[in-house]
Amino acid sequence: MFFKKKKEIKPMVKFTFSHPLLGNIQYWNDTGEWQTTTLYKFRIFKKEYEVYILISSDGSFTEFDEKQETAIKMLIHSIDELQKSAENELSSFFKIDNPVALTENIEIENITITKHGDICLSILSSFDDSICEVIPEDVIFTDSFGLSVFPEVKILPSEGDYDDFLDRE
Repeated sequence: MFFKKKKEIKPMVKFTFSHPLLGNIQYWNDTGEWQTTTLYKFRIFKKEYEVYILISSDGSFTEFDEKQETAIKMLIHSIDELQKSAENELSSFFKIDNPVALTENIEIENITITKHGDICLSILSSFDDSICEVIPEDVIFTDSFGLSVFPEVKILPSEGDYDDFLDRE
């Protein structure tokens, strides 16, 4: 019999520091992102979600650039405006009158601040066909999608669109 050599397990957290607005944040080796150690509250249509804030990195421990710091300040100091923008965009995209149907079928996974200083929500959904009927036929919508809330507000209808938006150069 042959036995495989045990893999050495590397720690996922490489570095932790305290940010003046976010508190303790950790750099994750496997994702190349910073993540808050505290959950933050984000409310859509009166439903509250507790999420981590992720901040995209270029793979180094450098300080956040000016655009990212602006986004962090916006997220902390103007959360009500961002929540309202998210509600308006979701209502418009799904053409809903009753937001309860929407909030029963979504979960905000996290909030990401991109390398460009955008603030995006990562959303998981479990909609039935009736909610998706209003989505234009040329839009490929998946059960994992994104919503940019700063500086521009727009739906990123598929996981691929969301990933492309986060990774753009």
